[in-house]
Amino acid sequence: EFIESQLLYVTDEDELEEELENFIGKKKKEEFDRMMEKENLYPEKIIEFIDEYEYEDVEKPKAQTAKMVEKAFKENLTLLPRTKKRKKVIEMVLEFMKRFEF
Repeated sequence: EFIESQLLYVTDEDELEEELENFIGKKKKEEFDRMMEKENLYPEKIIEFIDEYEYEDVEKPKAQTAKMVEKAFKENLTLLPRTKKRKKVIEMVLEFMKRFEF
């Protein structure tokens, strides 16, 4: 998509790199916003989770960090649905982070 929309019009290498970074940033924000809306989450809480997970520098989030995701849920859920949603959201966020190379 980037190549089709920008490559033909940008001639300067620095400008091309800047345009690519802007394009990736835009796509990253769009996907993040879509994920927050679809899962009915508070974005700032997911950002806190991402920051903490990156700080831990581990393959799987520690239990305490994983619990942070529940604070992002806008709705009240009972234990089982909350646990399932937490797992689903963590998987989605980790996949998002891989895709956009955090």
